[in-house]
Amino acid sequence: SEIAKCNGYYSFFNYSQEKKGYSGVATYVKTKYCPFKVDLHVDGITNNEGRLLITFHKTCADDVVAVINAYVPCAYQSDDPTKYSQKIDFITGLKDLITKLIHEKIVIILAGDLNV
Repeated sequence: SEIAKCNGYYSFFNYSQEKKGYSGVATYVKTKYCPFKVDLHVDGITNNEGRLLITFHKTCADDVVAVINAYVPCAYQSDDPTKYSQKIDFITGLKDLITKLIHEKIVIILAGDLNV
């Protein structure tokens, strides 16, 4: 959509495949920092609600930077146990992803709504 475009930036979106308008994330990147890879789906993280978007970039020093845009489900222990379990599963998957990227010597920027 034209409304989501911004001159001088690339835009990347992930949104709920289940409920239109329910949840989603967007990342805007200046064109000179265009990512070489974009991931919407990561092993170990259920992402059918569009809650995760990762862009991978190279620095001048040839390091890799992963910008992780996450929208963690909002749920508390006093809420529905199923929703709380989904939140914990998402956070655990996110932790495992970050651990994997650290072992690969990838610099990480974590952004978004972490609902903690």
